[in-house]
Amino acid sequence: MTVVPLLEVSVAAAADALASAFSTEGHPPSQWRLTLSQDLETGRSDARVSMAALDGARVVGVCVAHVGEEPFGHIGSTGVRARYRGRGVGRLLVDGVLAAMERAGRTDVTLEVSADNASAVRLYTSLGFRRERELHTLTLERAQLMNHGGSLLVTHRPAQDEAFAAIAALHTEVPAFQRRPHHLWTFRDEATAIGVRRGTALLGVALQRGAVLFDLAAVPEVAVVAALLKAALATTPALQLIHVTEDDPLRAILEGLGATHSLALDEYRWTDGG
Repeated sequence: MTVVPLLEVSVAAAADALASAFSTEGHPPSQWRLTLSQDLETGRSDARVSMAALDGARVVGVCVAHVGEEPFGHIGSTGVRARYRGRGVGRLLVDGVLAAMERAGRTDVTLEVSADNASAVRLYTSLGFRRERELHTLTLERAQLMNHGGSLLVTHRPAQDEAFAAIAALHTEVPAFQRRPHHLWTFRDEATAIGVRRGTALLGVALQRGAVLFDLAAVPEVAVVAALLKAALATTPALQLIHVTEDDPLRAILEGLGATHSLALDEYRWTDGG
């Protein structure tokens, strides 16, 4: 068994391995191929620090990794074909990614895992990862939010540079990797920014693609958050806001507006030197 950077194998071969590893999710290789290609092209994933496990010439496992601004990195989809599980392939993949991350100057690496995935938790903790916090996906429905009182605040579409600068400034908590400006910037051609102003000040920004809010950063005022959500929900009956941290100052406001919890994952963190 050998482990090589993902750039040494074809996207099709990597996608086939991921589709096999996650076969219970029902996504065909073609969908994995499209997603992986887009992520590599946009810079969301990095083929230099992502790894593939080979049995001869066959890709039997993949660990997709993301490089952020120094010193941050992130481990995403990691899967091994069923017949190769229990042979230490996952450990080889993650070890390879961490070594590549260190060489790239990324010494603060996170990942998410379900608390009931005991085998994955054991693997990550044995490699030096420590549980950091819980991340939530919140669901908001148009019908419920529209019962909230009106607001005099008007939404608009801010310029990209201004929107992303505001996102960075408005996050008072340490956001999950996927909500850091460096990662969000990779969605600039796919997502729509919605802003709320009071005078010249940009009080909040929502970054939306379809039914998903990649980010919602705002001053902690109900009227501001409600105005952003109403604008986003004008195009979809429901929204999911992903990677909401336990200490997000907007969480209580969102719950007060009717947001429900639809998914929780544990964030684990690895740092060079422990």
